[in-house]
Amino acid sequence: MSFVALASLVLMSAVPAQAELLFFSNGRNMSIKSHRVEGDSVFVALRTGGEMVVERSVIDRITPDEVPYPEPEEERPAAAATPA
Repeated sequence: MSFVALASLVLMSAVPAQAELLFFSNGRNMSIKSHRVEGDSVFVALRTGGEMVVERSVIDRITPDEVPYPEPEEERPAAAATPA
């Protein structure tokens, strides 16, 4: 496979990070990673990890965020120094 074909394949498989804006009825808002609705509860996935549950009645709307948020890179342990 040529380099150009391989590079095209890798670029097409890259998915931009998505985020959403959650607007509360009281006027406040927050950026979230995603959400799902189950009955009267909205489960909100936070961008930095974790999840919280919010009553549907306190949410005004949820819209896509126009700002892309890259996923944080995993920290790799530093290579152990070997004595010379």
